[in-house]
Amino acid sequence: MGFTTMEIKRPILLTGTGKTTKAKTIIPNASIYYANEMEVKDLGSMSKDNGIIIEDIHIKPKKDEILNVIRNYKGQIVITSIN
Repeated sequence: MGFTTMEIKRPILLTGTGKTTKAKTIIPNASIYYANEMEVKDLGSMSKDNGIIIEDIHIKPKKDEILNVIRNYKGQIVITSIN
């Protein structure tokens, strides 16, 4: 597999009203985590087809855990925030 055929999935940031509903329409079978309770043990065992939704990133997020997920997870990530 060459670099020309690699697909890069970038995180999506949703703000405003109806964030969770929009996130669930983008990724219907996603695992949902709250930013202040984030504890993902093994990203390698998570299916990249399901995706991850990180809720409420504006309330005391665990920055190291979130950055680890963004840098290492190969599937789609949706992040929600008020502002």
